[in-house]
Amino acid sequence: MHLIPDIVLDHFVRIVNIVIFGGLERSPICKRLLDCYRLGGMPGGWVGPLLEDGGTPEQCMELYHLGS
Repeated sequence: MHLIPDIVLDHFVRIVNIVIFGGLERSPICKRLLDCYRLGGMPGGWVGPLLEDGGTPEQCMELYHLGS
């Protein structure tokens, strides 16, 4: 019913958990999620090679920005 707010909440819970239990530098995906929100955008889909195939979150995770 509240898909977008639920996704954003889930992202923040993941980011906080990784910061507390492992360190943000150990999770490039969570680091990219945080970067997307700090830039005022919303993380989108993954475009490009998977992590196992050499893709990086910085190059492959889309950022949707609705601002002007």
